[in-house]
Formats: sequence, structure tokens, C-alpha cells
Amino acid sequence: QLGFSTLVCILWLDTALFSKDPVRCGIIAQDREAAEALFRGKVKFAYDNLPDALRDRMPLAKSTASELEFGHNGSSIRVATSMRSGTIHRLHVSEFGKICAKYPDKAEEVVTGSIPAVPKSGICIIESTAEGQDGYFYDYTMRAQALDEQGTPLTPKDWRFHFYAWWMAPEYTIDPEGVVFSEPDLVYFNQVEAKIKRALSEGQRAWYVMTRRNDFADEAPLMWQEYPN
Repeated sequence: QLGFSTLVCILWLDTALFSKDPVRCGIIAQDREAAEALFRGKVKFAYDNLPDALRDRMPLAKSTASELEFGHNGSSIRVATSMRSGTIHRLHVSEFGKICAKYPDKAEEVVTGSIPAVPKSGICIIESTAEGQDGYFYDYTMRAQALDEQGTPLTPKDWRFHFYAWWMAPEYTIDPEGVVFSEPDLVYFNQVEAKIKRALSEGQRAWYVMTRRNDFADEAPLMWQEYPN
């Protein structure tokens, strides 16, 4: 919920626009609807809103519902539900946990076809909220976290672990007036504070409790899945 898909879309577009050599950038989404939303709402929107002078210098050689190819350097950026053909210099797999949980065959295709298409000199980013304790995303995450905790030097083939908790988002706070915290709520917040070695504000606590109650029918496991700590 912190906007990482938007960030990577902009990074890939920037790479495609300003690279001297042709660069293929790809974004894999969980389904066609999500792919269209990423392409239309982030990639195409960003390009269309560049200053006129930049778009004149970096014109489109090809524009479809899922791909932009640029005439000045031959680079491209494409959004799809899978990618197998050719080299992909920049690959972003969005919501891979959901792909693994809902579309296991598609997840296997990503693992066997799309990720291997990224060369040693390329960059691959996988981001997702958690979807249970099995599947490729869970396995990748657990191995990367173990390497991070051990301080093991990473090879070019290892995944670098990054984790962003709900309490890191400054906008996740509301007026705590009138919000009642249960005993389990207080135990949970005390555990979080002990783990992160910092205090949670009353506004953060209120946001968490009211989000769980109103967005997830007060189901703690669903809240933990979407807003881990």
C-alpha cells in the first residue's frame, strides 16, 4: 500500500526513455485487469504528461494497449501477465504472492520463463503483499530474509530482501478520539514496539484498529496479511 508499483513503473519508464541503447522493460501483473490498470494509469499516464519538449525528443514508434516503444533509442516498456521471449533488461513482477496463490501455473511460468530472461546485468524486482505460507513468493522471501539476517554476502543471483511495515507509512494515522483499544490490541502494539524499538503514536494505533474493524470485518489474520509488521 506504499506505492512501490508506481515507483517501479516510473523507474522503468525513465530507464526506457533515457537509455542510450535499446532496453526492454517489462512489468508482470496478476491478471489482465491489473495489467491494464498499471499500464494505463501509471506508465502511459506518466509519458502523456511529460513536457511537450521531452515527448518531441522521445517520440513513440509504437503504442498499443500494453506496450510503448520509443523511436529515438528503440527501447520499450510492456505490461503483461507473463513474459518469456527474448531478453528482459528490467523486470518487475507485481503482486507475485497473489499470482502464486491464485494462478500457480502462471507463477511457474514466471519462475521458469520470465525471471531467467533477465541477464546478469539486468534488474528484477518482485513485490507483493503476503498470501499464505507457501508458493514461490513465500520461498523466495524466506531465503532472502535468512540471508539478510545472517549478513551473508549476496551473489548476483541472490535476492536482496526489503520489508516495509504498515507503521512506516506516515499517512496511516487518524484522530484517536473515541477509539477503544481491546486488551489483545494493547498486547499486539506492545509486541510491535518491542520488536521495532520505537513507540507507536495513538493515531497510528487508532488507524490500525479502525482499519481492521471496518475494512477487514475485525479479522486479525486478514489485517496481518495486508498490513504486516
